[in-house]
Amino acid sequence: TNTEAVRKVVRARRFLYEKLAELRKFGLSLQHASCLLRTATAGDITFAQSCHLFPGAFLKELDATLLVENNKLINISQQEHDGLGVAKDRWFLPFRMGGHGLHSATVSGPAIFLSSWVRSLPGIASRNDYTSPADLLTCVPSLRQALNQAEQRLATLGVTQLSSLEEAIEEKAKFQAKRWKSEAYSRIATCISSGAPGHTIIAMEE
Repeated sequence: TNTEAVRKVVRARRFLYEKLAELRKFGLSLQHASCLLRTATAGDITFAQSCHLFPGAFLKELDATLLVENNKLINISQQEHDGLGVAKDRWFLPFRMGGHGLHSATVSGPAIFLSSWVRSLPGIASRNDYTSPADLLTCVPSLRQALNQAEQRLATLGVTQLSSLEEAIEEKAKFQAKRWKSEAYSRIATCISSGAPGHTIIAMEE
């Protein structure tokens, strides 16, 4: 994880956390601070993961740190957080699914990376005189390996509607990442609903 792309994300987030804490002292409302936290940490990692497939351990660390900073910002103690049980995963679910809207780098990473490359491969192949995207992937095995790794991560997250790389490229679906992430989030929500007591689920939604 010792790459410039990783260091940029870590530096930017550290600056964000410090700045929000400082702004809160000078009167920034909790609502605005929370909104800024969600928006900024969704934008930075979406941009970075469009071309980088970061190590899974690094993404989990990013998510864990984001959750700690979020809880400090909105004054949620560790005891309160731990008391949520499996429902604590709702912090990273979209609002429409009863979550808090934090952007999980772990869930979104492989979908963003794979869909970005799938959409871009035809143009890259054409501009660099490859006969097809498949020809490009054959000539650059490290890229195919990274794309296959992203596919494996999506499958681990519970995404079942996966095409082969060749089929995905032909599909040229603009919203592939959104579809894959939605499926992963649906699986998380189902796990929460089946494993959390009713009062815990209601408390988290509130």
